Amino acid sequence: MSSKLILLLTTIVLIGLMGCEDKQTTFTKKIQNDSTKECTFYFFGDNNPNLYGDTVIVAAGTSQTIYSYFEENSSTNAVQPCAIYTDNNDTISVEIVGGNKLTKSFFDNDDWDYNEVNYEQVCTFVITDSDIQ
Repeated sequence: MSSKLILLLTTIVLIGLMGCEDKQTTFTKKIQNDSTKECTFYFFGDNNPNLYGDTVIVAAGTSQTIYSYFEENSSTNAVQPCAIYTDNNDTISVEIVGGNKLTKSFFDNDDWDYNEVNYEQVCTFVITDSDIQ
């Protein structure tokens, strides 16, 4: 084989490999506390503590990522719902400084903000003072 042919074949292979971009979709769920109160979330059950941790404290004016997962070769734009799925053994308890109650629910997809950019899906549970009673 001539060196020109080898160079040509090598170039073709490299161009082909660059065209085979390995894509992955990243799924992220986070709590954004735009309220003036600290919120503590307790995740109980068989699945929740493994996925989200057992206790998440989100100070006023801060955010905390509670879940991040990536799926390789997901060029088909796989989608995960924002709402947190629970079965009979999983529960979430919320404690707000001052003994207030949160009026939004982790289980309601409509209570989450959803944003997708370049194979990254971010679900944000935003808490404002109007969500606390």
